[in-house]
Amino acid sequence: MFKAHDALLNRVVAVKVRSPLLASNAVARQYLIREVRTAAAAISHKHVVTIHAVDEEKGLLFPVMQFIDGQSLNQRIREAGTLPLDDSLSIGTQTTKALTGQVSGTPQYMSPEQARAEQLLGQDSEEADE
Repeated sequence: MFKAHDALLNRVVAVKVRSPLLASNAVARQYLIREVRTAAAAISHKHVVTIHAVDEEKGLLFPVMQFIDGQSLNQRIREAGTLPLDDSLSIGTQTTKALTGQVSGTPQYMSPEQARAEQLLGQDSEEADE
């Protein structure tokens, strides 16, 4: 991940660059495209980084996204090791709220309610909007 300046829009952005080895792998490339499409098109939430654009240079795809100043979760775990339970629960809750209502997965393995995009048991509509 690199911090960069978007000269056109005069803002700081993050650029996610994959290794050339992954970029040349057709499966990894399709995974990145699917990941970006999902995040950019289907998820808009304060706990999810906004993807501004996807660009390509010399066959390498790279998403340009909102820059968040601070330590990544990956860095935090590497430094601290196991996170305290309260932190883990908070992160899990934020992630769940950001993804509530998203239909993902293989339809053959979903519950009928999920496949029909209906409200699932235990899903609170007020919490879904947070």
